[in-house]
Amino acid sequence: MIGGRIHSSIALHSCRLQPYRTGADFARLACEVFFFLCLCVYVLREMNELRVYKLEYFKSFWNLVELTNIAMYLTILVYWSRFLLEDRFQYLEFSPTEYRDPGKVIELFTFTSAVAAVNVIIGCFTIFKYLQVNPKLSLLWVALSNAAVDILPFIMVFFLVTIGFTFAGHWLFGTRVAGFHTWGESFSTLLRSLTGEYDYESLQLADSAAAPAYTVGWIFIVTLVLINMFIAILTDAFELTKDRIRRIADFQDQAGEGFMLRTALLDSVEGIARQFAEKENVDPDRKVHTKKLKRVRKEVFQNPQLLFVRTLPTQMRRTHVCL
Repeated sequence: MIGGRIHSSIALHSCRLQPYRTGADFARLACEVFFFLCLCVYVLREMNELRVYKLEYFKSFWNLVELTNIAMYLTILVYWSRFLLEDRFQYLEFSPTEYRDPGKVIELFTFTSAVAAVNVIIGCFTIFKYLQVNPKLSLLWVALSNAAVDILPFIMVFFLVTIGFTFAGHWLFGTRVAGFHTWGESFSTLLRSLTGEYDYESLQLADSAAAPAYTVGWIFIVTLVLINMFIAILTDAFELTKDRIRRIADFQDQAGEGFMLRTALLDSVEGIARQFAEKENVDPDRKVHTKKLKRVRKEVFQNPQLLFVRTLPTQMRRTHVCL
């Protein structure tokens, strides 16, 4: 049929029906039990923070990341338990007269592996939270935070341009080039071209007149203009953040012993106030304290993308915070 196409696909999945059989497997089981105990402590700690801060807890980006991390851990635990409770040993026996479909067991194993793979990335991402204790180690995250104001509009422009070329590529080459058969495949092909995977010969065979103009337009606008602009945004943010951290380090060196300087990247001024109030046995919720906190919060967070030093109110005059 003219213009028609047939898509064929084969999916192969495998899983270990006996995940605990060798000595190494039992050593892994011991690590899994220890990890489960650590997970229980992790969940209890987050529940305690949620009980203390209530709705304020959800205003922190890192708290949302940790909630996602915990939710995926619990999902892995549930599905892995279901996998272990399934009757897996029946598939180890060969039967010439009966077909035993292991589809359910394989789906449980595959889904658990997929969730675990994503959760590993999220878990590594949370390391940035603890790197913020040291300004030099937090340089990358602070630079990305400062660049976010410029990166978000850039991402919108990038996707608008990519969507335009996606539709154009699908209409020009969709019936003759496999990589442009559908809009999704066209979009994927253009993104892969950023890594150097671009089949220009197929486009030229499909339409020798449109292929050169389409390729030159895509390479010039995206590769030469937008990608270099993205690198420039990150470079400027990195240099600006590095300069601010250097000035803060100089400020710490010049501070002497006249007062205590605490360098911390905390979620809110209220968190610092509560820490100091607990240390000084002061009620952190009294009105006079709250009024001063509101005034400080307004001053400190008036320009949140900047990195600077502010002195807290009288009750916390011995504590200085680097935000």
